[in-house]
Amino acid sequence: MKNLKTFIIILVIIALILIISIYFIYQGKKDIMDEEGNIKEPEYIEGSYITDKAIKELDSKEEYFIIRDVVQQVQTYINYLDYDITESRVKLENKEEENQLIEEYKQEGIDSIKNMMSKEYMQEFNINDSVIYDSFAKYANKNITIGDIYVSESSVNIKTYFVYLEVLDKDEELNLVITIDSSNSSFYIMLKNYMDKMGIKKENIMEKNVEQAIKNIEINEYNTYDIPNFSDTTYIQELFENYKTYLAIVPNKAYEMLDNEYKQERFENIQNFKKYIENNSSHLFDMELSKYKINHYSDYTEYVCMNQYGNYLIFREKRLMDYTVFLDSYTIDSIEFTERYNESNEQQKVGMNIEKIIFALNSKDYDYIYTKLDETFKKNNFDTIEKFETYINQTLFETNVVEYDKFLKEGKTYMYQLKIKPSEENGVDLRNVTVIMKLFENNDFVMSFNIQ
Repeated sequence: MKNLKTFIIILVIIALILIISIYFIYQGKKDIMDEEGNIKEPEYIEGSYITDKAIKELDSKEEYFIIRDVVQQVQTYINYLDYDITESRVKLENKEEENQLIEEYKQEGIDSIKNMMSKEYMQEFNINDSVIYDSFAKYANKNITIGDIYVSESSVNIKTYFVYLEVLDKDEELNLVITIDSSNSSFYIMLKNYMDKMGIKKENIMEKNVEQAIKNIEINEYNTYDIPNFSDTTYIQELFENYKTYLAIVPNKAYEMLDNEYKQERFENIQNFKKYIENNSSHLFDMELSKYKINHYSDYTEYVCMNQYGNYLIFREKRLMDYTVFLDSYTIDSIEFTERYNESNEQQKVGMNIEKIIFALNSKDYDYIYTKLDETFKKNNFDTIEKFETYINQTLFETNVVEYDKFLKEGKTYMYQLKIKPSEENGVDLRNVTVIMKLFENNDFVMSFNIQ
């Protein structure tokens, strides 16, 4: 009897365990099944990272280059909408044939862009040929750069990007919504009307969540992207070329992007900045990235770039593609320069200061050099900056290269004998220059010189 009671108790315990297990299994199925009994797409967890639908600032360089690739594809077919400025235009004698070709180009552009959109989106927002043409034709063959990008994750494979494009020629913004499917490297695009429906504006975008209905994207010949093969060099080249474009097309924007302290110290106002561009246009518009260095600090990453003329372009980046710019390395000393300067001996310090003067000279920054001239020397030789500028232009070269010769010290005065040559060696031109310099606290100095 006692054994029977024990057996019954064990059966009851087993039954309870089974009931509890069945309950939790049922609850688990409810979590992964939709109302029609289909398995829901699971929430993606990788390490401590959990996919969510909140819109965030893009911080992935790889994804930046994916979006850039998509934008470039879209822009290719936008250009088809204006045959008159299409690079491949062929002049035809017959006006009727030319008109027909114009329509063919236009229709090809429209059809290509339609193939970059989902059928559901086009149906919901009444997207037809006229809407596509009216939305994009005015941007044909314009200079378009990527501004801000925000991203929301819908699933493991699906991400939606809110892309603010800057149309430099028109001083306008073109907004695109790009959804990518990383499982097959495909994408769909949507116009600003999608953002309007969701109530998304730049000022409130990170307060929004997006429930993207797209589960997968069907591939066609117009809506795939390449997996980017990028490196630090690729990214820095992007920064370099973007700012070069701003200098050439929208100097006001380039001026705004300068570091505030540097801007006031170097240029004071937009007029001086535009004068700098005018004076250095031959070097600015054809400059190429020659070499670079990356410095990592707690608040920013610094990309120190040098072009083929030996001039600097420095980017201080707080987040992806959010940076301020310095156009030289001498107006404001960097942390790296100050550390190196403080560790240097007197000869090295004089040499580093001479390098600043050469950089300023090659940038035609006569104001900076003039402020470093000894007051007595300045008064006796160049009582105005105009006289100094005229003398330098008549005596030295368009782009100057320095060779260091003898170094002498007399008390607290230092003399360095130099040879200055043009950057394009011709075997003839040479200037023997003696620089006399005094060093002060906080990296400061004054100098005089003699050119033969």
